[in-house]
Formats: sequence, structure tokens, C-alpha cells
Amino acid sequence: MANILARCKYFTAEKLDCQSSAHLRLSDDSFRSLIILSGSGTIELAGEVLELVKGDSIFIPAQKATALLKGNFEGIISYIE
Repeated sequence: MANILARCKYFTAEKLDCQSSAHLRLSDDSFRSLIILSGSGTIELAGEVLELVKGDSIFIPAQKATALLKGNFEGIISYIE
């Protein structure tokens, strides 16, 4: 699902490749920033569904939960370590 692009003592950036569906585990330790590089899909979290298309930037507040990603898209996820 994700490959680490960069990591330091402050943050991590991962490349996300969603083919059909994937689960994104969230943490109450840090927010998640998701940028869609190509393709389209949806993210479902806490009963809300957001459409995702190339160029979108989504900020997900820190929380202990799992988001459901659906579609065919690539993105970058970053978060604080």
C-alpha cells in the first residue's frame, strides 16, 4: 500500500498506491496529510465520504480510527513522528 519516501526525526512521507480499496490506520499522535497525485476515489471516515481527485489535499486530524480508501489513485501521506 505505502512506500516510505522520506523519514527524519520530525516527519515521515509515504507514497500511497490504492488499487480498489485499502485501510489507512490513523493515530491520535499525529495528523495525516493526504495529497492525491493521480486517479480518483473516496475516503470514508466516521460515516463521512469524501470524493478524491487528482490535485486534492486532505487534512485528517489526529484520531484513533481507520479510514477506508476506495478507487484507483496514487498519493502522498505525511505525518509527524
